[in-house]
Amino acid sequence: MPDTNYPPIEHNTTDGTVGESLRARVEQRGAELEAAIATPTTDPRVRRELELALGEVRGLLTGNLDRIPKVVAAELNIWLEASKHLDEHHPRAAHRP
Repeated sequence: MPDTNYPPIEHNTTDGTVGESLRARVEQRGAELEAAIATPTTDPRVRRELELALGEVRGLLTGNLDRIPKVVAAELNIWLEASKHLDEHHPRAAHRP
């Protein structure tokens, strides 16, 4: 009989905000990464990756964010996909023998 006592599956904001505006999705993911950076228990290596990801997107979030040019929108979508697994936790994997 399979073990059904797994912890809940972690959802990321990138997948959870599909259907919302690109600006809202990027801002939510950015806020999530900022919160992870501010958490004292975040591993220093992970913190550096988070800081790099935020630096990347901040360079793209300039100008009129209500009318994002197509080229910038494409880069923001790429950033969302590339950053969606940063600071993800997999408690089930940690408990495997």
